[in-house]
Amino acid sequence: MKAFPPRRAVFLLAAALAAVSAGLYAQDMQSVPEERLVHYEERILFEGSREPSVAVFSGESGDGVFVLALAREPGGGGSFARKTALAFIERLSAEDKRDVSTMVLFLGPGDLAAIEGGRAFPSGLHSDLFPGAENTAFVLLDIAEAPSGLSAEHGSGGAVASLSLSAGLYAGCRAADIPLSFSVPYNETWKLGFRGRAAFPGEEKINIIKITGRKDPGNSIDAEKTAEMLFRCAELSADLSGVPDYRYSVFPFFSRTFFLSETIMAAIFTAAAALFILVFLCKTVRRPVLPRGIWALPLLCLLFFISLEISGLPAGLFAGIPAQAAAAGKITIALGLFFLLSPLIERRLPNQADFYGGASAAVFAVWGLVCTFSDLIFAPFFIIGFCFLLPACFIRKAVPVLACAFLAAARGIPVLLYGEGGLIARRVLLDGPAASLSLALLIIPFVFMVKRGIALARARPLPPGKFKNKEAVKAEEIPHGHGEGGGVSAV
Repeated sequence: MKAFPPRRAVFLLAAALAAVSAGLYAQDMQSVPEERLVHYEERILFEGSREPSVAVFSGESGDGVFVLALAREPGGGGSFARKTALAFIERLSAEDKRDVSTMVLFLGPGDLAAIEGGRAFPSGLHSDLFPGAENTAFVLLDIAEAPSGLSAEHGSGGAVASLSLSAGLYAGCRAADIPLSFSVPYNETWKLGFRGRAAFPGEEKINIIKITGRKDPGNSIDAEKTAEMLFRCAELSADLSGVPDYRYSVFPFFSRTFFLSETIMAAIFTAAAALFILVFLCKTVRRPVLPRGIWALPLLCLLFFISLEISGLPAGLFAGIPAQAAAAGKITIALGLFFLLSPLIERRLPNQADFYGGASAAVFAVWGLVCTFSDLIFAPFFIIGFCFLLPACFIRKAVPVLACAFLAAARGIPVLLYGEGGLIARRVLLDGPAASLSLALLIIPFVFMVKRGIALARARPLPPGKFKNKEAVKAEEIPHGHGEGGGVSAV
């Protein structure tokens, strides 16, 4: 790519960007050696766009490309984004060597509208400007006024940005003492498609993050500080030539955010699942209540699935109310039907409390292995579930068991809360039997644990100093065929 002489490059760049006066920029660039000057070109990135975008290049070294994008006109990114981009370019021009090639895109109105409309990147953009989709880190800066903090959107439409870019941005902000929060700090929410398309289509093979401003009490950050942070982010995400990690996990903890790579999460999940299954098998061998009542497990799962399907049939019942309330109403009706009809099956079980504990653990383990092997991004939900469902299988008090059932779903609750309610509701209401089956398998382990807590609460405690002998215990485990709680053991 041809390098322009200093004065000509400064004049053309300043005219194209319409951001600062040519004289001031020329004065800053006169002291920069010619071989370190940035290069630029105008081009239309999307078919149908009438006004070109400006691409500013910092050099050709490195295997990957770090791209900073913002609106070319003031109506998009605003003056703060423009000042940050120019300070970023000046910071780049002062470097002799960079580990990653860097590009700044000042997007024309047509290209910006195409990106915000969710259109996929054209193949020419990847093959011409970028060395490859997986070797490109893309940051969209959309800040109109000087903020007091930054907010990052690192996913879109079923995919997330790579670990190198997300963690690099967070580390760069911490190094520059800039407050940063992730708008949706749970990768599961993005992967499940519970958020609509953001500024970018969120292709899984390109690293994209959108940064917006946040107004919090405190001092505002300046453009130069933000540019320095982005420069640091470009250095931290420079290792783009390796295999990108899209299946990492994010753990927000108060004001901090922690990232665990796919390898670490795989090791933790394997250890947790192995321990969970081993303890469960030992308990089953010692007290084989679940094998003796295994016939009831598919019937109860089928009953809950049918309850979900039946609860969605009276469409007129949910007419005229918000989709979120309709989805909650459907699940509530399904739970009511299940709790009403399940005694017809469970009354013949040898020991309801132990059976429901074992059934909860078995279904959760199988479903966890299936989901995690399909995509490791779901591992945190099941790891936390293992940690609370396992002790709940041994606890003999109703209140702690119910508390464990709630805590086991602790990771899933914020995943849903951070999702867009309309999208979640449409999945529950309109996706048909497939959605009902997935929902049933996901909820049923916690429903079983709640049933265990209810069975323990119904069990009559022995008077002080009284103990059951083995014959009495065996007698209680024989089905009598009458009474809902007749088969509950109080051991």
